[in-house]
Amino acid sequence: TQILNKMIYNSAGHHNLDSGAVAMYKGKLIKENENAVIIRNKISARLKERGYSFIIDKDTETLSEYLKRIKPGNGSVGCEHHLNASTNAKATGVEVVVKNNANANSIAIAKDLAKGISSLTGIPLRNGNGVITENDTHRGKLGLLHKEGIWVLIEYGFITNPNDMDKLYANLDKVCSFVADTLITYEDKIK
Repeated sequence: TQILNKMIYNSAGHHNLDSGAVAMYKGKLIKENENAVIIRNKISARLKERGYSFIIDKDTETLSEYLKRIKPGNGSVGCEHHLNASTNAKATGVEVVVKNNANANSIAIAKDLAKGISSLTGIPLRNGNGVITENDTHRGKLGLLHKEGIWVLIEYGFITNPNDMDKLYANLDKVCSFVADTLITYEDKIK
């Protein structure tokens, strides 16, 4: 098989006009999109530091605009960054979403990411191993996961759970370096 478009895609998942989930944290309103941009940018900095090329979403473009712009091939590795939300303030956990009929590499990277993020933060894994399919989400089909290559959507914890956010913020640099390094590992595997 010919390897096409060997590239890392790193997406914040929400644009400037789409806050995603919001919650009060230590008396301040925090937004999913702002946190996802910070995560994406830290991961991008690590990818750049290690000398890897990558493509990110623009803060001004919608998901459909991003999906039209990018041209991943079977040599691509991509992820999108999110925070979960619940009306139950105790809901907790890291989970990584893959498409329903995900390839073996997508499932493997999802397990590695979930386990590593949980280990670094102390936020527990959801659903046993921390990996779910898009059918297990309230959204159903997730467009980005259906691009060619290895794709995952990471839920780093619950924005509505202050303990999850404490743990994520305390370990954010380590988590972002780990995610970047994991993306690199899987991109390097594709021959």
